[in-house]
Amino acid sequence: MSSNKKALFLLILLIVPLVFAQDFSLYEDTQPGNLCPGTTGLFTDVILNSGNEPISITTSSSGSASTFSTTVPQGITLLPQQSKTIYTYVTPRSSTTPGTYSLNLITSSNGQSQELSHNVAIKDCYEFSLETINPQKNICPCESDKFEFRLTNNGEYTESYSLEVEGEYSSSTVLSTDSLTLTPGQSEIIFVYTTTSCNDLGDYDFTLKATSLSTSTMQTATSTQVVDACYDFSVQTERDLVNICEHTQETIPITVQNTGSTSNRFNLNLDGPAWANIDKNSVNIAPNSQELITLILNPDYGVEGSFELEFTATPERGEVSALNLFNVNINKCHGVTVNIEKSEDSICNSLENTYNVNVRNAGQFQKDYYLNIDGPAWATLDKTSADLNVGQEEQVTLTINPPFNTPEATYLIEVQAIAKDSTKIANSDKIEIKAISRDKCYQAFLGIEEKKIDVFYDSSATIPIVVENKGTYSTTYELSLSGTASNFVYLNPSTITVDPGKSELVYLYIAPSGQIANGDYSITVSTRLGDSGVLASEKIDIKVSESGAPSEEQQDSTERVSFLNKIIGFFKSMFTSEDKIEEDIFEEEEIIEDTGDLDELEEDFDDIEEEIIEEPQDEFFSISTTLGQGESEEFILGEETHTIEVTGAEGNVILITISSDPILFALEEGDSQKVDIDGDGMYDLEVTFIGYLENGKADLVYSQIEEPVPVEIPSEDTQEEEPLDETQDESASEETSGEPFFASFLTSLTALFSGAIASIGRLRYHIIGVIIIILVIYFIFKSGFSKKITEFFEEEIEEEPIPPSLDEKVEKEDTKEKPEPKEKKLEEKKKKEPKKKTKKEEVNEDTEDEIEIKGLEEEKESEEEDFIIEFDDDEEEKK
Repeated sequence: MSSNKKALFLLILLIVPLVFAQDFSLYEDTQPGNLCPGTTGLFTDVILNSGNEPISITTSSSGSASTFSTTVPQGITLLPQQSKTIYTYVTPRSSTTPGTYSLNLITSSNGQSQELSHNVAIKDCYEFSLETINPQKNICPCESDKFEFRLTNNGEYTESYSLEVEGEYSSSTVLSTDSLTLTPGQSEIIFVYTTTSCNDLGDYDFTLKATSLSTSTMQTATSTQVVDACYDFSVQTERDLVNICEHTQETIPITVQNTGSTSNRFNLNLDGPAWANIDKNSVNIAPNSQELITLILNPDYGVEGSFELEFTATPERGEVSALNLFNVNINKCHGVTVNIEKSEDSICNSLENTYNVNVRNAGQFQKDYYLNIDGPAWATLDKTSADLNVGQEEQVTLTINPPFNTPEATYLIEVQAIAKDSTKIANSDKIEIKAISRDKCYQAFLGIEEKKIDVFYDSSATIPIVVENKGTYSTTYELSLSGTASNFVYLNPSTITVDPGKSELVYLYIAPSGQIANGDYSITVSTRLGDSGVLASEKIDIKVSESGAPSEEQQDSTERVSFLNKIIGFFKSMFTSEDKIEEDIFEEEEIIEDTGDLDELEEDFDDIEEEIIEEPQDEFFSISTTLGQGESEEFILGEETHTIEVTGAEGNVILITISSDPILFALEEGDSQKVDIDGDGMYDLEVTFIGYLENGKADLVYSQIEEPVPVEIPSEDTQEEEPLDETQDESASEETSGEPFFASFLTSLTALFSGAIASIGRLRYHIIGVIIIILVIYFIFKSGFSKKITEFFEEEIEEEPIPPSLDEKVEKEDTKEKPEPKEKKLEEKKKKEPKKKTKKEEVNEDTEDEIEIKGLEEEKESEEEDFIIEFDDDEEEKK
C-alpha cells in the first residue's frame, strides 16, 4: 500500500469517530411502577449535552403504550454540559386490558438519535374472588339449610357487586342479600338459604354468581345440596334479616315442624344478647305437625349496630339439629347531632365573633329540640328551639361578645340540643374561647433606622419604616403624620394590612421646597386601628439647610475660590479706583519681596505630590454569598468586624441589616446600595441583590469601596456672582486693607497645608488638584505679568523731578499745609504695616528713618504724578 493510501486510510479512521460521535446522552431517571386502568403514571428521563456546542433536540415516542402516552417537551435547546428532564405521562384507558406494554423514547439531533425503552405494567385493579365455604351439605327432606359463600375484593378500589343464584336448584334457594359493596381487601359472607321438599331425595346443585358493577366481570361458585331420608323436621322463619330501631319491640315467629313418621321432642335455644329471647325452651310435636315459637327483640336506648342471633332446635330423636341465624341491625332512630364550626378560638375584648352551630336530626322520627347554652353571659344563641324532620338540619348562630373589662382567660362554652319528648335524646358540642385584651390583640411596632436626617431644600430623601404586627389578629393599620414637617413629608401607603407575626415596609418621603425656611423640624409617625388610640409612634428629627456640613474637599475648594477672587480684585482695583493706587503700590512691593518664598513653596508642593503618588493603594475585597431570611455573615472592614444579615423578604424585595451600628435598607432584585458604615462621609460598602436562587436564598455581592458621599449644592442660579462694582471693590479693599495681600495668601496656604497633611491619605486626589491650581496661579505671576505692572509704576517714578535735599524737605514740611485726610490715612496705614525682613535691616536706625521719610515723600510725589497722568488720559478720551 502506497504512503498516500495509508495517509488517506488514517484520515478516514480519525474522521469516522468524529462523524458518529454522540454530542448528547439519554438516561432513565424515574418510573411510576404498575398502573391501574384510568390512572396516570409519569416517566422522567434526562438528556445531557455532553458536547461543546449548543444543540437542538426533538423528542418522540413509539411502542404499544404510545397511544395512551404524551411526552413533553417535544423540542429543546441545550447549552454545553446542560441537562434537561423529559416528562412522559402514561394514562391507560379504563377499558385497557391488564398486561405489559412497551414505550420507547426517541431523541434526535443533527442526524443523531438515541432511544430509551420503558415497560408499562397495567395491573387488574378491579380483581375480586368468590368461593364457597360449604361445597356440600346433607339434610333431610322437608328441611331447610344454609350455604355460606365468601366474596373478597382483591382490587384497589371500593366496588359494588350484584348477586344471584343460578342452576336447577335455584328456585329452592334464597339469598341473604342481592348486592354488596366492599372496600379494597374487604371480605363478606353471603348466605344462600335452601329448602328441600318432603319429596326431595338426592343431590341438587346450585351456583352463586357475583357481577362487578364497574367492569361487568363475573365470578361464580357452586355448592351441592344432598337430601337424605331421616327423622325429618324443619324450622321456618318469616325473615332472618331484621332491621329495627332502638327502644322498640319486634317479634319474629319461628315454626318448628315435625315431618317425620313419629313424635319427637325438640329442645330450643337462642344464643344472643339479653334483649333477644324466645317464649319457649322446648316443644313436643306430633308427626306432620308443627309448633310456633316467638322470637322477641326489645333493644333499649343506646343499643346500636349489627347483631347475629343463633336459634337452635335439637330433636331428642335423630342426629341432625336445626340451626337458624338471625341478622339483626339496630339503628339509632332517635338521635341528634350538634356541631360547632370551631373547637377553639381567640377574640379581643369588646369585639364580636359569630360561629355557625349545625343541629341535625340523626334519628328516624320527627322531633322537637330545646337549644341551651352553658357558658358566660356574653355567649348567646339566636334560637332556643328547633323542630326537625328526619334527616333535617338547622343552622344556629352562636354570638361571642366579651365586654371590654373581661379578664384574660380561656372560657368553655357548650351548646346542647335536648329532645322535648320522653326519649330526652340529647347531644352537645363545645368551643374554647380565649379572651384577649385589645392592647395585645393589635399591638404594633414601628422600626425606623434613621431618626435624625439632614436634607437640603429643593431636594428629597426617603426613609424606610418597618410596621410589624405583634398582635394575634391580621390587622389593618392606619398610618398618620404630625409635626412641624408635615407639610413637606409624605407617607405611602398610609393603610396596610399585616398578618400576625409579619411585617410590612412603607416609605417616608421628605421633599422640602424652596419656600421651606432653613431650620430644625420634626415629624411623628403614628399607627392606629380605625378610631382607636395610637398603638405605636416614632419621632424623626429633620434639619433643612441650604448646604450640608462642608467636607475637607469643599473647604479646600472654598479656599481656592477665595484666593482667586483676591487676585481678580487686585487687578481690577489697579485700573478702577484712584483711592486704591497707593495701597496697590505697597502690595506690589510685597509681591516682589515674597517671590523668593514662592520658589520654596513650589519645591514643597513637588515633594508632597511625590509622596502622594508613591503612597500604596489598599486592596479592596468583593465577596459573593447566598443568605436566607434570618441568616447572617461576618466580614472585616478596616480593623473592625461587621455583620451582614437578611432580616426580611417580601416578593422580590429583601431587607438588609449591616451591623455593628445597625443600618437597615431594602433592595429589589438587580438593585445596589452604597453604605457609609463608620459615618465619615465616605461610602465604605456596596451591596448588590442579584436575585433569588432555587433554594429560596438571596444571591448577594458586597464589595469594599471608597467614594465620597455626595453633598447637594444649591443650583447654579443661586450661585451666580453679582457683578463687581466700584462700591464692592472699595469695601473689599477696606476689609483687606489691614492685612497685606500676599501675607493673607501665605496664611491661606499654611492653613491649606496643615489641613491637607492631616487628611492626605483620604483626600489625596483632591489635594493634588488644589496644588495644581495654586501652581498655575504662581506661574501666572512668574511669567512676567506682575513685572509689567511694576515697570508701569517705575516709569512714572522716573519722570519725577530730582528730589530736594533732606533739609529742604524738612523746611518744606514745616511750611506745608496740613495733609489731607487721605494722606493721613496713608501714613497710618504705613505705620500699621509690618516691616519686612530684608537686607536693609543692616542699616542703622537713623539711616532707616531718613529712608522712610524719603520713601514717603517719593510716594506723595508719585501719587501727584499719577493723578496728573490719569487726568491727561481722561482728557484724551474725551477728545
